Amino acid sequence: MKKKLYIIDYYNPLNNTGLNSYIKELKNQIIENNDFLLNIIYVNSNVHNCETIEFIEGIKYIYFPYDITYMWEINEESYKALKFIVEENKETIDIIFHFNWINHAPFATLLKKEIKCKTLLTNHCISWRENVIENYSFFVNINRFFEQKKVLPFFIKNKLFREIYCYNSVDHIITVTKDARRVLKDFFGISEKKITTIYNGVEIKEREIKNKDKLREKYGFHKEEKIILFVGRVIKSKGVVELLQAFEILMQKYPFYKYRLVICGKGDYDLVYEHIKDYSSVVLTGNISKDILYDFYNLADVGVIPSYIEQCSYTLIEMMLNKLPVIVTETGGLAEIINSAKIGLKISIKFSPKKIVFDTKKLANKIYCTVSEEFITKKRVEEAYKRVQKKFTTEKMVKKTLQIYNALLKKSLGEERIEEDLVSVIIPYYNDEKHIERSLQSVLDQSYRNLEIILIDDGSEEELKEILHKTKDKRIKILRNNINEGISYSLNKGIRISRGKYIARLDSDDIMTKDRIKLQVNFLKENKEYMVVGTNHILINEKGDILQYVSYPETNEEIQIFKYFFNPLSHPTVLFKSSEFKDFLYNDDYIFCEDYKLWFEISKKYKIANIPQYTTYYRLNSEGISSKNNKEQIENSIELILNELESLGIEISDEELKIHCAIVTRKIEQYFNTLEKIEKLKIWLEKLFKHLKIEDIDIKEKVLQYCEF
Repeated sequence: MKKKLYIIDYYNPLNNTGLNSYIKELKNQIIENNDFLLNIIYVNSNVHNCETIEFIEGIKYIYFPYDITYMWEINEESYKALKFIVEENKETIDIIFHFNWINHAPFATLLKKEIKCKTLLTNHCISWRENVIENYSFFVNINRFFEQKKVLPFFIKNKLFREIYCYNSVDHIITVTKDARRVLKDFFGISEKKITTIYNGVEIKEREIKNKDKLREKYGFHKEEKIILFVGRVIKSKGVVELLQAFEILMQKYPFYKYRLVICGKGDYDLVYEHIKDYSSVVLTGNISKDILYDFYNLADVGVIPSYIEQCSYTLIEMMLNKLPVIVTETGGLAEIINSAKIGLKISIKFSPKKIVFDTKKLANKIYCTVSEEFITKKRVEEAYKRVQKKFTTEKMVKKTLQIYNALLKKSLGEERIEEDLVSVIIPYYNDEKHIERSLQSVLDQSYRNLEIILIDDGSEEELKEILHKTKDKRIKILRNNINEGISYSLNKGIRISRGKYIARLDSDDIMTKDRIKLQVNFLKENKEYMVVGTNHILINEKGDILQYVSYPETNEEIQIFKYFFNPLSHPTVLFKSSEFKDFLYNDDYIFCEDYKLWFEISKKYKIANIPQYTTYYRLNSEGISSKNNKEQIENSIELILNELESLGIEISDEELKIHCAIVTRKIEQYFNTLEKIEKLKIWLEKLFKHLKIEDIDIKEKVLQYCEF
């Protein structure tokens, strides 16, 4: 039986975008491969008023007149699309859904609940970089960490939780550059095994060599003109303004030629008109067909791509394929494709704290050098063409993509399991029959198999014997309190009888991801100086809908300072070394933050860390153990923090108390609303750093950013 493949894209009758090129090249080769039944889903199609199907040359095209963007709760349109897809796949086994827009990726979570399938996202852009215009200060703050090859702080990750949600919604991600791969791996903690880099590709074939002079005559250009070509959306982030400025400099500084700037693409033409001085020298073509675009590649003298941000640009690859000399900004995927001055010229672009630094004079100079130094330019285009042949072909792109498809389908066959040291999983339970079975099943499904599961029934109205009878798994033990003793008592009871080398925590309404315990045990084995390891978590509501991806400080150094501002570990995600942990146990001194108190005690003697993966679904449940009186919890936390600060010998003034409480309760904007108060904040933090003997500049900077963010 053939495997079934769905490729999803927005409907675009012009087929003139880079993504359209990607899907066109992909589908043509997949049809020839003949292993897959190919289905193309076009969303936001204005051709039809309802879901419509048509077959063309062996491909099934499905048109949805609406989008399938889904984030937290399913809307009517997403539900209709889901129902349509499920209906035609009730009995299909090997199905892959290939998404190409990051905002469509969460739809994968709906599909996987209804049908057995694998999901894949080709990541054509980096979402946080889109802030380069609308929220430059936010962009430059993130980009600084990327350029310095530093880990993204947890509080910035929490601002990017929607992007993180999208990446975690699918089974595998194709990045079209190594640059994007590094973002996913280093910034968002996506496993290397989940990421494959496959460059975009074009078909290498014999092309008709068109006469440049005849093409110019056909389109109304003079054969003596030097034509500079821009192809793309006419928006600020594509560097259109800087190109126009460079063009004016070019005409004034190097008046030896007649120049023409041709801008192919639609967008904000007012942006262009604001910066044109010689209207007769600038041509705006609007959107044009691919055939005409290829003619423009052949009649132009140089192609310029001055983008602020870019991934694996099809425009650039097509220019190189058509032997058009290129000049690009040294950013993202552009710098990766043009990896040598032998194949193209690059312009430096810098993101300073206040503005983008772009040298338009240098761009003008490089344009002039390209059009005037014919011998050197000819050598460059030949080398650029060879690079396309070597790295950016459809054949390579499709071959690697098919390998990913097949590998995804084979993964369902299972993996070899290696038994390790015993891990005891402690789950306190109280009147939560709605969720306990799902929670327990997530532990039984762990890829790490050597477990004992200790359920402590804290005097529930209904006993757990029926659940134990259903599962029939000998790894489960049930302890019962005759009366409701509370979570600390129940946890300590389970810990005392546990036999594992490690102890893992979970609440009865929370859910583990498949590899959670394996990841944490591996960390403690590799980092023997650590006693406790937590993880990030995924916040869900009563129904199980995802609300947010929540990140925590990762290193021991970060935790040692941030524990004075908030609880630095997500309690249901932690795993301990049993022998050391039994010296501590839980106490009821702080009834609404017993775990927080425990972290303070442990961190005075041992190292603690959080790994960056999101391994636990943490449920906001009005009736479960994880739900606590928020006001009392905050009051308990503040009392605990102040007691710990006083134990360090820190004398806290009334003003400093207000400052610290404002940070703890996250009333940042309301309180630190004057320069005077911000200065007092910095003085208080320096006092705190001094008492804690913190000298690391990076740690200090992160704390200040957290307090100002």
